[in-house]
Amino acid sequence: MLAVESVQTVLQQGRTISGKVTDQNGEPIIGANVVVKGTSNGVITDVDGNFELRNASGKLVVSYIGYQTQEVSISGKSNLLIRLSEDSEVLDEVVVTGYGVQKKASLTSAISQIKGEEAFKNKGIANATVALQGEIPGLTITRSSTRPGSEGAAMKIRGDISVNGNSSPLIIIDGISGSLDELNAMDASDIENISVLKDASAAIYGARSASGVVLVTTKKGKKGKAQITYNGSISRTIDGIQPPITTNAEWLDMFFEAQYNDAAATRPNLTDPRDIYQNMDWWIFNSFGGPTLDTSDIDPETGAPTIYKGYKLFNALRSGKVLTLQNGDKVERWNPNTYMQDYLYGQATSHKHNISISGADDKFSYRASLGYAENNSQLKVAEDGEKKYSARLNADYLALDFLKFETNMAYEKRDIVNPSTDVGAGYFDPWFWPIWNENGDVYDTFSGSRNPVGGLTQGGQNKNSLTTFRGGLKATLDFSKWGLEGLTLSGTGNYKLVRRDQQKVYNKVQYYDWVGTETGNKQGPGSLEEIMEKWENITLGGFINYDRIFKEKHSVSAMLGMTAEQETSKKVGAKRNQGPMYPGSDLTDLDVWVSGDNNGAYGGQSSWGFVSYLGRV
Repeated sequence: MLAVESVQTVLQQGRTISGKVTDQNGEPIIGANVVVKGTSNGVITDVDGNFELRNASGKLVVSYIGYQTQEVSISGKSNLLIRLSEDSEVLDEVVVTGYGVQKKASLTSAISQIKGEEAFKNKGIANATVALQGEIPGLTITRSSTRPGSEGAAMKIRGDISVNGNSSPLIIIDGISGSLDELNAMDASDIENISVLKDASAAIYGARSASGVVLVTTKKGKKGKAQITYNGSISRTIDGIQPPITTNAEWLDMFFEAQYNDAAATRPNLTDPRDIYQNMDWWIFNSFGGPTLDTSDIDPETGAPTIYKGYKLFNALRSGKVLTLQNGDKVERWNPNTYMQDYLYGQATSHKHNISISGADDKFSYRASLGYAENNSQLKVAEDGEKKYSARLNADYLALDFLKFETNMAYEKRDIVNPSTDVGAGYFDPWFWPIWNENGDVYDTFSGSRNPVGGLTQGGQNKNSLTTFRGGLKATLDFSKWGLEGLTLSGTGNYKLVRRDQQKVYNKVQYYDWVGTETGNKQGPGSLEEIMEKWENITLGGFINYDRIFKEKHSVSAMLGMTAEQETSKKVGAKRNQGPMYPGSDLTDLDVWVSGDNNGAYGGQSSWGFVSYLGRV
């Protein structure tokens, strides 16, 4: 039995294998991965291509970027010579760079590229920026919220480069400069690939590229018969790990302990626990409360309705008792079994859909798509989320054997709606009262402006609508037929129109006691603000390209170009601060809000332009 166990142990441990990994020409490959198949046991080759691997058995899997992966049996062998063949598909793959493309085999700059299908596959996230989180080395995505449309997402390449900490990269979408908002308005199903330029490769875009460049390229038709493709998903956001918020009973226990210790510390002469108890500060339980309105709750000592204040109110709440009390002209309703989070947040459903048709022949290629997405947050008492609409057409036409036209057009609309009041409120205090009074009005006798459900449901909305139209044309003239092989002349023209419409509504929120007496209000009488912004961008470019391979080995590539870009923007805003003419009507136009001497109106416009000369060899 012992001998059998010994043999099994030797088989499991395997033996030491050494060897060398080279290319087809016998040159050593440095850093190749050598792994025992089906395990994590592996090493990498040294500067001479050599390796030594212990506990090896069965087969080795040898891999390296740009080469075909190879499996090698080690049966009866102790020293191996492994030759890897170049993977032509990987080496011939092109990477989108500044004003052109480059084969991965000849790439020397710090450029990372990810295909859209890889970045966004099996993700219910409709926001392209957030979906890129953790997908591209060196690209950092941060966000301040998980609320759809209001994530506060930011993008940085290799961290901040300024002591001011604001270093967002330049974003180029199909050859024209854009913004994070425009990227997030896109349908991710339309994105072919995303390239991130991190070093000198970004310098071709000038001063704006100091923080790097993100190049977004959309999909085009591929040669073959027409294909209709549908991409869609439905996702359900559920309550996951919750913060360790105390129950009201636990909070009351901690409150008692804190107040008792505070009384003992401020009165060190008191040693009897009963004396310390008598000197405790009962805080709000002394400021609120009063005689009960429950006629069956009689104080046996006085024969009158029990008065719940101080320690009596505290003890009643700690035991879970629901009370209706008269406090001056207010009727208070105490319910220690109310939990604000249960009313505010729940599960949410989001969905997105994209349908496209594409195809190509020897002269003409096309891809057209339509997209829609709706994303909702877990705030269940008010609308909080976004809706996205998109339409896109990319078409290329080889008019002559030496003249090619490439066109793209896109329309995108992103509508974000969220409450204007009390977003994020609800965590600051325990809540010992009902949400609504007996009439269905928003209850608050604590401060007259505290109940966040009232602000979220009645305080108004912020609406943010971003509409983008983008169109581009590229014409390329190939001089090969005139004996100038590899020489092309290209002209590009791009137009972009972006419009943002914002509406900020702040309504008066009225709060009531248990029987309907007004207790206070927030942000009365209310205000309405309308903001309209427009950006118009025109980009023109002319390029001479020379790309040729001599003797099947020597590649020469050069580009000389000139671009001109101009953008104009205009902003107009107006505000009225005297509340709506017809409260509760939900009419949100400036004409139906009360005018006063504190109205606001503002605006401005700007224009800038670039003329750039660029070259690359």
